[in-house]
Amino acid sequence: MALEDAFRHITDPEERAALISVARLEVARRRRRSETEAEQLKRCPRCAKEKPRSAFGASVTRYDGLQGWCRECRSRRHPKNQRV
Repeated sequence: MALEDAFRHITDPEERAALISVARLEVARRRRRSETEAEQLKRCPRCAKEKPRSAFGASVTRYDGLQGWCRECRSRRHPKNQRV
């Protein structure tokens, strides 16, 4: 879901634009994480393994800025998206 979709219920265009701007800044802040944070682990609920944050794709809509499933599990779930 794009940020615009997340705020579509707000009818005032200026207020919507301001909230989208703040949300984009927050997403960018989360992406600029420290090197120690990059080494932290995240648990993939699909395979139940602790993996480095680099094993997860980016997601604008999630609280931590990362996909829920690791890349390996997502590629098994969606084989049509695998690179040849």
